[in-house]
Amino acid sequence: MLAWLGYAVMVSTLLSGAAFAAERAARLRRAGTRWIWATAIVASLLLPTVISSISIELPNIFAPRHASHPLVLRDAASVHLSAPAWVAQQAAPLAAALPRNPDPLVKRAWLAVSAAMLLALAASAVLLHLRKRRWLARRIGGVDVYVTTDAGPAVVGLLRSRIVLPLWLTEAPPAQLALVMAHEKAHLDARDPQLLSVALCLLVLMPWNLPLWWQLRRLRHAIEVDCDARVLHAGHDLRQYGAALVDVGQRHAGHVGAVAAMAESRSLLEQRIRIMVAAPGRWSRAGAVLLAATALCMAAAAAQLAPPNGAAPTPMVARGDLPQEIRLSPSSLLAYEGTFQLEEFQTITITRDGRRLWSQVNGQEKLELYAEHQDQFFSRDINAKVRFQRDPKGRVNALVLERPGVQRPAPRIDDEAAAALADKIARYCARSGPIPGGEAALRRNADAVNTGVFVASDLTPAFAAQVASNMPAMLKHTAEPAPGKLVSIAFLRVNRDTGEDVYRVEYEQRIFDFFLLFDSKGKVAQAWLWDVPK
Repeated sequence: MLAWLGYAVMVSTLLSGAAFAAERAARLRRAGTRWIWATAIVASLLLPTVISSISIELPNIFAPRHASHPLVLRDAASVHLSAPAWVAQQAAPLAAALPRNPDPLVKRAWLAVSAAMLLALAASAVLLHLRKRRWLARRIGGVDVYVTTDAGPAVVGLLRSRIVLPLWLTEAPPAQLALVMAHEKAHLDARDPQLLSVALCLLVLMPWNLPLWWQLRRLRHAIEVDCDARVLHAGHDLRQYGAALVDVGQRHAGHVGAVAAMAESRSLLEQRIRIMVAAPGRWSRAGAVLLAATALCMAAAAAQLAPPNGAAPTPMVARGDLPQEIRLSPSSLLAYEGTFQLEEFQTITITRDGRRLWSQVNGQEKLELYAEHQDQFFSRDINAKVRFQRDPKGRVNALVLERPGVQRPAPRIDDEAAAALADKIARYCARSGPIPGGEAALRRNADAVNTGVFVASDLTPAFAAQVASNMPAMLKHTAEPAPGKLVSIAFLRVNRDTGEDVYRVEYEQRIFDFFLLFDSKGKVAQAWLWDVPK
């Protein structure tokens, strides 16, 4: 998830650059620019989502009787960056303090920020509605307007937009009032308030994406620049209109939210005036072509940027013992899809995406599987293989998860049983306290990190065999420095993602967090430990 957020920011940054170049090209040709930024905002939201998750079934026009060919968009993207690996290496100290699987935490934070922003927008709308009730409704130049002492000139309202004028402007010379009214009516005719409101609401979907906020700022500026162009195109005098902008900018009333307003900051107002008085240059046509080409190149680069779940040109884990991958047809991969029960409170789900097969243990991240033979797959991320088994009718009815020295069988369960088991696992993960007897079992086996001796009766038979096989590797990991005598054991929490009881175990020389998954009989079905800085 964190890698995908970084990917989305990179795509938005490239699209921001493309929109900026396109805007400059349009300005040289005296064309409108607000739709450029509106398109950039929509593309920044859709492009990373679509490329990461969509696959298209292309019909086989040369052999219509054969299965269609799946085009997975993330695999079509050709630009694979190594920056995420560098970032991960630099952030290793921070990663040690994070949960093993931070994705649920990131998702909850994303949802919380989006909800907070949505509530802020709703509160702003309610506040604006309450303020409108205090404003004076008048009709000026055949247009219904609000007159107030604390806002405007601006246009407010999403469905029924109306011009807001400050009281001092109604007493201004008729020529100045007419120019201000022409500007605000141009906003109404172009539906600028609706465009700006929709763009702001779209930001609720990715409020953490900083390039999107910059795009929104550029959109607001482009809306005003385009409005200036429409007012001048209608025949109003440039000198008088510029003077009106300066006067309104100096006496601009209070903020009324995300609305189309005539006045802006001094720097942006100065840019608007310079754009209005700028004359076409000698090389404006060539400059516009060059900028447009730059914009197209940057947009193409954004589309070709591969998401973190794209097919990288080299394996994520470099091991010399990786088997040779073979390609299986998408239709043959359908046979493997389903839910398989590894333990009483643990499942592995197999899904297909085009020509790719994915495995996911409940509460953990997805891992891609690569075909070694028919019914046998391996992982490039961890040292594991998955071997599928079939019944006499040729249907896949089980799998075996193979780790070094360990084989974990998992029968296939139907959708109804999978749903019931998922509910059971959710209740198990929602426990508020530890499994009874768990701490006692941990105390009986705590010295195994020093001696390699454990009490097999505290473990399930399958996990006891796994521990016996992996004990030399574990002792090698805990040897330097040796943990020493047990000092204390403290229960920390239940891992809400995968259901383990988490204990902090302190030894004389080292500290570990033990993650223990128990079955309903109190036996340890899975366990792993995490080093904690002492």
